[in-house]
Amino acid sequence: IAESRAQEIVAFRGADSVEYETMEDDAVFLQHLKSIKPDAELSDLQADLELAKQSSTYKESVDAQRKGFIKGKAEQKQAADEAAQNAINANLDNERRIVVKAVAEMTEVAGWTLDDKGKNTVLETLLEVDDAGESPFIKEIFTDPAKLFKAAWLFQYGEEKFDMMANNYQKKINEAFLKGKATVLGTTPASISRVKGKEDIDDVITRREQSQARTLDELHAEE
Repeated sequence: IAESRAQEIVAFRGADSVEYETMEDDAVFLQHLKSIKPDAELSDLQADLELAKQSSTYKESVDAQRKGFIKGKAEQKQAADEAAQNAINANLDNERRIVVKAVAEMTEVAGWTLDDKGKNTVLETLLEVDDAGESPFIKEIFTDPAKLFKAAWLFQYGEEKFDMMANNYQKKINEAFLKGKATVLGTTPASISRVKGKEDIDDVITRREQSQARTLDELHAEE
C-alpha cells in the first residue's frame, strides 16, 4: 500500500518537478493512464495498471511513455523559458520607451544644451543590453567602486558645480567686455568699477557716445 501510494504521489505531482528518467515503471504508466483518463477514479486507474502489467509489451510501452514524458517536459520548459524571456523583453522595451520619452522632452542638463546626437549617444550607452539581457553600463558602474562613487557624486553635486562654473564664466565674460569697451571709448577703470551687467555696460557706452557727440557739436559751432 505504501509503495502504491508513493507511485501515485510521484505520478500526479507537477510535471516540472518530475524526474522521468528515474521514475518507477508503474508510476510512469500510472501517469500515462491519468493523462488519457483525467476524470477516472484512482481505483480504476490502478486496475488498468495491474491489467497492463500482465502484457508482454508492458516494459516497451513504459519506455515509450517515459521518452514521451521526457520530451514533453523539455518542450514545456523551453516554452516557459521563452515566455519568461518574452515577458522580460516586453518589460525592457516598455522601460526603454519611458526613458526615451523623458529624454526627448529634455532641452538641457545643468545649463548645457542637449542636441539629438548627444541624446542618442547617451541613450545607446544607457539602454544597451547584452545577450543575457543585462546592461553593460549598469554592470560596469556597480562592479567598480570608484565609478559608482563618481556617478553618485555627480548625481548629488554635478548640477550645482556646473552652475557655479557657468556663473564664474559669465562673470569673466562681463569683465572682459567692460575692459574692452573701456579701452575703445577711453573710459577709466574707476568709472566702470560698479558696472555689473550688459544693461549697465550699454548705459556707460551711451553716455560716452552722447558726451562725444556734444563735443563734436561744440567744435562745429565754434567753426
